[in-house]
Formats: sequence, structure tokens, C-alpha cells
Amino acid sequence: MKYTADAFTNACRSFRIRQSMGTVGESYDNAMAESFFWSFKREVVDGEHLATRAEARAEIFAWLNWCNTIRLHGSLDFCPPINCEEHLAQQSLVA
Repeated sequence: MKYTADAFTNACRSFRIRQSMGTVGESYDNAMAESFFWSFKREVVDGEHLATRAEARAEIFAWLNWCNTIRLHGSLDFCPPINCEEHLAQQSLVA
């Protein structure tokens, strides 16, 4: 399994990343993360040549900003995450 390979595990440890592992046959654990990275790769990485780290950082920041403030998410009733956050904040003020 590529996600449990020693090299991958060591890289995660060196960057202080805690791996999330579900049990065999359990797909829900990583479904959201896989969807996020699939979208990121398709919408930002594929076909792009980012010459510098600064250029890559700027492109990633722009995409994340768009993804969180404008992009409609099916898992959030086709609203951007920022709208859901604002709605939840309003609900907690009323409750």
C-alpha cells in the first residue's frame, strides 16, 4: 500500500504530519481529503508550470481563497464554506 510505505511514513514524521488511517474497506476516512486534492490537482496543478516556490505559493493561496469564498461545494448545499461559517456563527449567537 503506497500510503503506508516506510518512505511516506518517514516523510510525514519529518514534517510533523499525523497520518489518518481507516480500517480495511472503510472509505469514509479519506473521502473528503481525496476529493480536495483531486480538485486541487485538476484545477491548479495539471498543465501548469510554476517556476518558483513564490509563484507556487501565490497560485495555491489564490486557489484556496477562491475555494473557500466563492466556489460552491456540493457537500455544503452548494454554498461556499465562508457562507456556512457565517451561518453557523449566526445560529450560535441566536441560541
